[in-house]
Amino acid sequence: MTEGDGEVVAPGSQVTVNYYGAVWGSQEPFDNSYDRGQSTSFGLNQVITGWTVGLEGQRVGSRVLITIPPDLGYGPSGGNGSIGAEDTIVFVVDILGTVGPDATGQADATPTGTEVPVTWEGELGEPVTSVEVAAATPEPTEIVATVLAEGTGAPLAENDEVTFQYTLTTWDNADSESTWPALGGLGPQSAVVGFGSAFDSLVGVPVGSRILLQIPGNAEAETTTIALVVDLVASTPGAA
Repeated sequence: MTEGDGEVVAPGSQVTVNYYGAVWGSQEPFDNSYDRGQSTSFGLNQVITGWTVGLEGQRVGSRVLITIPPDLGYGPSGGNGSIGAEDTIVFVVDILGTVGPDATGQADATPTGTEVPVTWEGELGEPVTSVEVAAATPEPTEIVATVLAEGTGAPLAENDEVTFQYTLTTWDNADSESTWPALGGLGPQSAVVGFGSAFDSLVGVPVGSRILLQIPGNAEAETTTIALVVDLVASTPGAA
């Protein structure tokens, strides 16, 4: 509808958008981020095919109209409680930003030298390829966030949406996981600071930083204790 002059959205990227979505022919939206006053971010590998096809190759700053037939949308299961199996849906999308699939924190972030019970492979500005917890290290009883290298971006604030990459290990070093595509991951992820995640502890930490998160497991939820080395790669201001 209108073309921006920003960065091109590459395959596998994360995008930050505002959007209005409605069933074709309806006078009411089934979802509307403008009214919420809060943009949203997501990876193009993690959404319905219509979003992926509609946004790849577009430029940041563009307003895009995406019309999605059911086979490229929610299909026979429908979606959102108001989208039927045969419904075509339509979105108006403002592309606010994009983060490439291989994004990292700053190569020139300043190491803090803080001692931590974890070692990792991967220089600043490069993906973290492995994380290992030192033998006999007691498991944390609460979330512990440690800045390993401090970036120079905007400090995170309550309600900001932070985009990040990570590599993690379970506390016994038996299992690992990464978001970086070269290591088998889906690319950048996002979380809203202050919405009950481990990232709530990062208020004031600058974008571009590399951090260590130690997150205790929960027997009732059947989760295990993990250690993540995380690069904060971008943020979007939250609703006032």
